[in-house]
Amino acid sequence: MGIFSQMLISNPLLWHSKPNGLYCFNYHRIGDPNSTLYDPNVYSCNEEVFEKHIQFYKSNFDVISIEELETLSKTTTKFNNKFAIISFDDGYIDNYELAYPILKSYKTPAIFFIATDFIDKEILPWWDEIAFLVKKSDQDTIRLSGWNKSLSISSLNKCGVIKNVLQTIKIDSTKTMHEKIVLLKVALGIEKDFITPHENLFVNWDMLREMKKNGMSIGSQSCSHHIMSHLSTNEQQHEADNSKRRINTELSDNISSFAYPVGGKDAFTLETEKILANTGYSFGFSFIPGINRRLGVNKYHLNRFSIDNNCSVNQIKKQINKAIIKFI
Repeated sequence: MGIFSQMLISNPLLWHSKPNGLYCFNYHRIGDPNSTLYDPNVYSCNEEVFEKHIQFYKSNFDVISIEELETLSKTTTKFNNKFAIISFDDGYIDNYELAYPILKSYKTPAIFFIATDFIDKEILPWWDEIAFLVKKSDQDTIRLSGWNKSLSISSLNKCGVIKNVLQTIKIDSTKTMHEKIVLLKVALGIEKDFITPHENLFVNWDMLREMKKNGMSIGSQSCSHHIMSHLSTNEQQHEADNSKRRINTELSDNISSFAYPVGGKDAFTLETEKILANTGYSFGFSFIPGINRRLGVNKYHLNRFSIDNNCSVNQIKKQINKAIIKFI
């Protein structure tokens, strides 16, 4: 990015000239990343910062629910205001314990995307297991079959190391996640049958019912949280259909929205989008930053800004300015 573009990103005039559209802000965990045995990178911010974010959204956008978005989509394809949607991925229990009370106190809607296999079970998701294994290992470097080069894991910056390992593992679509974790254990000098300790990380159905009763929406993030583009057509159909059916049954609801696990440009395909449409979903949310200007052909790859690293309100503004520059 050039010097001129970098100057524009920090320019408040650009922020104040932001276009009409749908601005989606996505969170994962709320709390202290230093407190977990698992992946610290899934922490978006702490409670104090999250409350500041909510105040910022309410002051600068018309914060709407998924139900309101669905109503809008039936009457227009072009936004006539600056709307915002707040979303959470994965369904960690701190969403209920820490984020939900703040949202409720500010009377602010949000949507929580859940992987149904994780609910009411003491299950450890693959990214948290991988993070735990990397933290546990005393190896200096690792290299799995198919990797172009070795990765250093001896750095004191374990957050960065874990992020690099996860990014590399996500790219490989030739093996199942279970197979990749077994190979990772071997590469890390950990026994294949080592069982990573589990704890209760996710919300349960009663928590979700309470949240729904108090203005929150629930969406699907598949059953297993496996990357959709790595699955066969039948497997993708199973993930979309069964997760929707389970949520509808448990919450007496008819959910309309799906968030692609991992959510980058290679995490879903046009076939995935067609499966969502045929399964009765109205929207599909990616993890690609950007402003949604229209609700027509792109309603199955809606962009979301990622909220990470305890970022400030000014850093959120810079994300939006960057998206405006890219659009220009």
